[in-house]
Amino acid sequence: VADRTDRRRTIVAITPEGRRRMDETSRARIQRMRTLLTDWDHADLRTLATMFRRYNAAVTHTYLGAENRLDPQDVDRRAR
Repeated sequence: VADRTDRRRTIVAITPEGRRRMDETSRARIQRMRTLLTDWDHADLRTLATMFRRYNAAVTHTYLGAENRLDPQDVDRRAR
């Protein structure tokens, strides 16, 4: 859809079908993760979560800049 205030811009809006497909994909991904991690103990899941948080913080810092970087100590606290 063209932006009414700036005709140079185009606004992308999700259709109901697109939303349905996104939701379906998300549910399937969550189910696959549950299946993959079903026999992991709590400590292993906690470690995985910590590593994902650190990874996401590094990606944020790299692509969005230092002002969006998470403090590593905050990342560790969130995992507890």
